[in-house]
Amino acid sequence: MIHFEPSILLLPVTVRCGDGDTFKARHVIFTGSLGVLKARPSFFDPPLSTKKRQAIEKAGFGSTCKIFLQFERPFWEELEPPTDGFQTLWLNRQTESAVVEDSNVPWYRSALGLDAIRTHKNTLVLWLAGPRAAEVDGLSDEQIKQDVVELLRKFAVSSSIPKPVRVMRERWSSNPYIRGTYSYHSMESTISGLLIEDLAEPVWIFEDSKSGSVPALLFAGETTHPIDFLTIHGAIQSGWREAVGLKELAVHCEQHSGCLHSRCRAKTPVQHSMKRATSAG
Repeated sequence: MIHFEPSILLLPVTVRCGDGDTFKARHVIFTGSLGVLKARPSFFDPPLSTKKRQAIEKAGFGSTCKIFLQFERPFWEELEPPTDGFQTLWLNRQTESAVVEDSNVPWYRSALGLDAIRTHKNTLVLWLAGPRAAEVDGLSDEQIKQDVVELLRKFAVSSSIPKPVRVMRERWSSNPYIRGTYSYHSMESTISGLLIEDLAEPVWIFEDSKSGSVPALLFAGETTHPIDFLTIHGAIQSGWREAVGLKELAVHCEQHSGCLHSRCRAKTPVQHSMKRATSAG
């Protein structure tokens, strides 16, 4: 839990960890995923503003799963003709939404395809996105092997496709510290007039006699980057943005003791440093 007590000017933020450790700070940069923010609204005390909570609730956060499948040999090179992957297209009248929503339909109907990994000669990677990706987190490796063989035999039109000898994957959706993979700007956010900048906006502003109005809680992570959300470099740049913003805020405070930060709050720590990260990208 992150607790804010504005009356304690020196270190107004307290972070209480699950193992019992407690840390006090003047500023905290929260970099948890949007999935964690959605699942743990009670993580913040006092609660976040209504607009902030709406921005979190309405923003999109989905699951993408990559499953690496190692075989004894690259059988796809032995097919006629040889191939370096399989793209799955199901020719029937069942809509994609029906495939996603019907639990009786095998999960691999939502697979986007399988591609050979050039640097690992005996390995295919299976791509899966959407609600069924989270479902796969709960399957055993043996079940995935059996299902993949069925999928490959159907699209390779061959009954001799071997079973994978090894399955390698991350369970991002079931990881309590991640709860998914990528964020996206949803239709709900658009209808409500909510922007990515609303997710990045700092909260818990407190008044300091020397520094004026300063933010105690700031937000970083891929979901807060206005252009490069979904990406690792977007996540990295957002962290730089907030760190640089705090540094510039501190420097400005030292140079303009007692100001109310009309300049600072207009440009730092979010807007000015976000512009920096955007131009750098």
